Amino acid sequence: MSPQLDWYRIVDLRAKPIDKDAVLKKKVKIVATIGPASEDEKTIQALIRNGVDVARLNFSHGSHADHRNRLNSLRKVAKAEGKHLGILQDIQGPKIRVGRFKNKFVNLRKGQPFIITTENVLGDELQAACTHSKLHEEIKAGHRILLDDGLIFLIVDRVKGRKIYTTVVFGGILKDSKGMNLPDTRVNISCLTPKDRQDLKFGFSHPVDFIALSFIQTAEDVIKARKLIDRLPHAPAVVAKIESALAIHDLD
Repeated sequence: MSPQLDWYRIVDLRAKPIDKDAVLKKKVKIVATIGPASEDEKTIQALIRNGVDVARLNFSHGSHADHRNRLNSLRKVAKAEGKHLGILQDIQGPKIRVGRFKNKFVNLRKGQPFIITTENVLGDELQAACTHSKLHEEIKAGHRILLDDGLIFLIVDRVKGRKIYTTVVFGGILKDSKGMNLPDTRVNISCLTPKDRQDLKFGFSHPVDFIALSFIQTAEDVIKARKLIDRLPHAPAVVAKIESALAIHDLD
């Protein structure tokens, strides 16, 4: 796919140009995440009255019981308001994390060297472990490593053995078990973890309208999930979360 795509190709995925105002009126949706701060019925009612179209349930957090209660509240309030509210189940996906630190956190400073290792070590100011045991085989010099939802940014200098030598581009406080995003690296890991499969069973038994797939890398990841979903009598729509350069390159 050419990087010079017209905006309407991204929104509508059709080659024929369409009216921008029509797209904004019919295609753009407001998605609100429902969690501890927004799960009470009064807040849900306010969200619906102010234009929310889709309620997102984040399965990276919370128990099935938590999400069941939220689903019941969402449907109850939407029915009372006479509105159809879409329900989106956002599954966690193969989350890669740093390990634990001796002092629970480290302070990374711009320009300092820092090692990510696939060895089982307790982290300190010089290095941190990684939960993906084969990362040293897959990552290359020049690749980016984003930590803690992108707040901290490392660039890979070289890889030697199980150690990945990096330089801190944007620093900050890095705490135990924070997430690691690898936008340039193809990792050999399933897009559906055992946890995801259990969460999908929940979504199938409490019919949701959309399922969002996290950290997909290729079209094959979507196809694997679709094979499970299409067995259902009322299959939900699939939302592919594009979170890496690899996924963008495989967008077609």
